[in-house]
Amino acid sequence: MLGLLARTAFTPPAVVLRGAAGAGKTHLAAAVAVHRSRQTGARHLYLDIDAGGAARARAAVLAAGSGDPRPLLVLDGLDRLPREEYAGLLAEAAAAGLAVLATARGPLALPDVRELPLSGLPVPRDCTALDLDASLRIPSVALYAAAISALNPAFVPGHDSHQALARTCAALHGMPGALVSAARVAALEGPEAVHGAVGRPRGGRLTGLLGQYTVPGPTDAACAASSELLPFCALFADGFGPEALREVTRLPGPRLTEGVERLLRQGLLIASTRPSGTLDGAGQARLHLPPASVPDTSGPGHDGARLRHARYYARLARAATRQLTLADQHLGLTALRAEEANVRTALDELLSRELTEEALALATDLTVYWDAVGAPADWPQLLRPLSRPGTVPAALRGHAALAQADAAIRAGRPECGPAFLAEADPVHRPDAAPYEVPDAAPYEVPGAATAPYLRVQAYAALSLRPSDAAVLLARAAHEHRARGADHLAGRVDLEAALSAFLYSDTDTDTGIDTDTGTDTDTDTDTDTDTGTGTARKVLSDALRRHDQLLAGAALLHLCAFDAATGQHAGAEYHHRAVATLRPLGWAAVLGAHLALLRSPLLPATADRPEDTARLIGSVHSARALAGDDDPAPDFTLARFEGATRRLLGERRYLAALREGARTPTADLVAAFGVRLASVRAEPERPAPERPTPRSDRALGPAHEAPDRPGAADGLLTPRQTQVSRLVAAGLSNKQIARRLQISEWTVVNHIRETMRRLDCTSRVAIAGWVLRNTAASPAADETGGASLVPVHRTALEDHRVAHLPAASVGRTA
Repeated sequence: MLGLLARTAFTPPAVVLRGAAGAGKTHLAAAVAVHRSRQTGARHLYLDIDAGGAARARAAVLAAGSGDPRPLLVLDGLDRLPREEYAGLLAEAAAAGLAVLATARGPLALPDVRELPLSGLPVPRDCTALDLDASLRIPSVALYAAAISALNPAFVPGHDSHQALARTCAALHGMPGALVSAARVAALEGPEAVHGAVGRPRGGRLTGLLGQYTVPGPTDAACAASSELLPFCALFADGFGPEALREVTRLPGPRLTEGVERLLRQGLLIASTRPSGTLDGAGQARLHLPPASVPDTSGPGHDGARLRHARYYARLARAATRQLTLADQHLGLTALRAEEANVRTALDELLSRELTEEALALATDLTVYWDAVGAPADWPQLLRPLSRPGTVPAALRGHAALAQADAAIRAGRPECGPAFLAEADPVHRPDAAPYEVPDAAPYEVPGAATAPYLRVQAYAALSLRPSDAAVLLARAAHEHRARGADHLAGRVDLEAALSAFLYSDTDTDTGIDTDTGTDTDTDTDTDTDTGTGTARKVLSDALRRHDQLLAGAALLHLCAFDAATGQHAGAEYHHRAVATLRPLGWAAVLGAHLALLRSPLLPATADRPEDTARLIGSVHSARALAGDDDPAPDFTLARFEGATRRLLGERRYLAALREGARTPTADLVAAFGVRLASVRAEPERPAPERPTPRSDRALGPAHEAPDRPGAADGLLTPRQTQVSRLVAAGLSNKQIARRLQISEWTVVNHIRETMRRLDCTSRVAIAGWVLRNTAASPAADETGGASLVPVHRTALEDHRVAHLPAASVGRTA
């Protein structure tokens, strides 16, 4: 800009800074004028153009005179004048020998005038607590944090406010003026208040906050002329596509096109190349309402527009879900990720209007999406209106109960299943009459309600008879497959595979026929009995149907099963899984890992938050190494950060996050597989109703300790021997790590190698081997001293009984 203004030959009659409201045009023009005056000694005159400013501007041109170097005339808001007036004004300024720097919201379209478009400052694409320092160096975040600190010196950016800062900057598109205005609110209300407001449609909480802090809105004549269209634009959250605006406004095509073009020229709309969902896929065009434009949405005709908005995005979610299950999964994921905020708004609107059938259809579509990218922590909260008495018709109460049960299962609370099953029973039982769904999707054909019922029933059985869960899940998958919903059937088949791997007897007939959902009733011990065969069949079917989401998930399951059984192909399985999922985006990669590591089939619920934190850190490092150059913010990792931090606390969360950043994702899945081996069901055996103390002699000579200590010499390393003794003492991995001053994952690796060397299949087997082959206390520390907590063989028997599956104990009783 300084070079353009300093040229003497072929100097343009004016340099125009063009951008939407809040882009920083005025501040940049003033800074250039001051810098030019200091650099050249030239005078500059600043003039704010208003509705009657043409005469004053001409007077300023005449009074400025000429000189060397040329004086600079700054005309702020030049496009507020009619075209004839500002064209003549620039011609007069050029004739008077003045350099002109002007600002405008829209293009002036004048010959020889150099226009420099201004967009927002760079914004974060994602955020985790790992990249706090790097994020604070991004220009938009630096400006926003500095503006808050200037008004509230007590504010210090930290891990707790990091996500609110980053996501607000992205929602405001890095517009400096909007960030400074938002900082005024955040300085007193807190960054979280602004973050919660910018993610919602305009006219609600954001309008109230900006109005209280006197942020100017579209009050000039240009906005008044465009008032017909602006209120409709305010109904959308985080932007919209032209197709959505056309559906909501129902304006004739030429009239709508003219209105949008006028808003773009006036800077009251911003056009970007971010993706937006459509009814037939996704496009790279999106419109955004600048933060300074907060029109009133309380008109009499806007209530119907809000309902049209909700129904349009419900149809879009249905179309995108069909893409996920039957066609181009990349298009389906792109559409739903781009419109997730609008789809949430649509679900809220449908629930608030008590349109339960439409809301349940939208919730069903979203569960397919959550399978791919991971369900958010607030998903059960979004469906809470379905629990209000009197809001759900009697004919839909069963479907509402199953939707809430599914949300609870995804949140890791399968124990909620029985309560919801009581509401769904008996309409959705497998022997009930088919439920007719008018104009149904392929996965909602008559009778399809049976499969969700069986799935919830399987999770409800975990606490009583875990071995039954695999059979029920296989039957649910069979119900989906019988109705042509192969994608949903494959998802449930993988759950059945994991359940069979964990809770089925490998020495008896527990094989499951995935085609019929019944026991195979054979006495052969095949890989199908442990779930590996089921996962391989799902993989084969998914590859045949080009279902990348399902193929990647099946490969991850095989990777975990391989690690649990001590095989050595896990790394190859993981490499193939990431290669399959990566073309669909990092959200698909993270979602497939989360579905495995956070499975509600696992009994160790306390490990799920730490697994999530480690996975976030590991995927963060992998994404950085991959050099992902997608400029659009997606906040793939940040979606799961807040809830995980609240569960773990700041210190534990950061520790797990840093540990995950140093661990390859393949190693995390392998360590998870080792944990699967430790919780696998032991073969059924009689268990006493009450363990009774017994002497060591009563155990017989086969169980007596050998004469020499350290029988592990030659088989285990010293560190593996120490870890094995602490395992026999009943210590958890975390307690062992603290005792030996090593990391928890190092303990996992030692246990895995010990199981391989001793040919053991569980921690209990390691403990038994230690007691049979060492004379010293199993809890002896590395110095050979006795533990403060002595462990006897009787205690080991209690430990073994306590770790038997609930189904085994129950059947024995």
